[in-house]
Amino acid sequence: MFREASYLLLILSSPKFSSGPVFLAWATANSSPETSRAITSAIVPAVGTLGSITATWAYLPSTSPRFLAGNALNVGATTGAFCVAALLVFYTKWENKQREGGKRDSRLEGLTVDEIEVLGSRHPQFRYLS
Repeated sequence: MFREASYLLLILSSPKFSSGPVFLAWATANSSPETSRAITSAIVPAVGTLGSITATWAYLPSTSPRFLAGNALNVGATTGAFCVAALLVFYTKWENKQREGGKRDSRLEGLTVDEIEVLGSRHPQFRYLS
C-alpha cells in the first residue's frame, strides 16, 4: 500500500518541475511597464525557490523512509499553486471583461498624455493574458 501511495504522491507533485517557467512567462506577460516586468521577473523565481529551502527541512532523516511531512508539503504546495493559478485565470478573464465593457475608462480622466503612457497594466486598453 505504501509503495502505491508513494508513486501517487510522486505523480501529484511532478508538475512543479515544469510549471516554474510557465508561471514566470505568464507573470511577466501580464506586467507592464518595463519596471514592473523587471520586478516581476525577479519576484517569481524568488518565491519559487522558497520550496527548495522549505524542502531542506521537510525531508528529515527522522521521517525516513516515508517522509510523510515532505510528501504532504509537496502535494499541498502543488495543490496551492494550482488553486492560485486557477483563481488568477478567472480574475484576469473577469478583469478583461470589465475593461471591454468600459468600466476602467475612468482611469484616463484628467490625465496628461505623459501620465497615460506610463499607466502600463492599469491602462483600460491593456488586456491580461489568461
